[in-house]
Amino acid sequence: MNRNIRGIAAAVAGIGMAAVLVASPAAATPVVGNWGLWEVSPLTSYDQTGSVAFADSAQGSLDYTVTYDSEGSTAGADTVTANDEGIWVPVGSPAADVFGASGPSDTENMLYIDSSSKSTTSMTLTFKEPVGAKGLGFVVMDIDSNGNSQPGQSDRVTLEATTADGTSLTSAELNAGVFNACDVAVADAPDNCVGESNPTAVPTLTEPTATSVYFQGDLTVNGEGSSGWINPTVAVKSVTLTWRSNNGGSSIRLFAAAKATLPNTGIDVTSGLLGALAFGVLGAAAVIIARRRQA
Repeated sequence: MNRNIRGIAAAVAGIGMAAVLVASPAAATPVVGNWGLWEVSPLTSYDQTGSVAFADSAQGSLDYTVTYDSEGSTAGADTVTANDEGIWVPVGSPAADVFGASGPSDTENMLYIDSSSKSTTSMTLTFKEPVGAKGLGFVVMDIDSNGNSQPGQSDRVTLEATTADGTSLTSAELNAGVFNACDVAVADAPDNCVGESNPTAVPTLTEPTATSVYFQGDLTVNGEGSSGWINPTVAVKSVTLTWRSNNGGSSIRLFAAAKATLPNTGIDVTSGLLGALAFGVLGAAAVIIARRRQA
């Protein structure tokens, strides 16, 4: 959603960029997911570091660095709770069908990245061990526009990923989809959806290359809850996000989830000792975020 800079919030969500249709990327029966909790410091600097921890401590965590070159613009990343932001991955959405809902929640499971001017942010998450097929969810929320026909007035997000040997996932393997967090039953809708006039607006999804997916906000409306996500169908070692804000500056909200699977089996692990052991296999991950101001 377009706005001048304010405190940036972090939360983690089910992985995300979506498919050409408003549908879950092969979503199935709801299972126990694992939404990460973000930390970032210092909050007042253009150079930030942080980590993401998952609910089961046996799964480990990931580290990341944020660097901004956005002179003259207030920009940055911060952690926030889904309840504070009033938006989350709700029950009834495609990502929640796979990983469960990320809210309502008072935990800092969202990363909020904001800019008050035209800018580009890149973010790479690298896991110590590959996350199994369909075990990783990455959701990008708030992919919207100023409601006019100019692409430069829209958020634009590209997602890519690699396997353990560095091979790029194909666009099909990224298994992307789109949804609107407000397009669910009223009882399950996030707080910000109350009174929303465009609850079905979703990003446009395309495949600009054979190894990427690209989301652009609906150029006709500026709606709440517009989201993209990925749920890769092969094991993933790293995921890279590139976000180009609209010309006046805007914000996005990120959620990341990891569903434990036994190595080399593809078997979902949802509870108990088996879950703890499998979470341990996923190990730690590293994230690098770089931001620059565009001319």
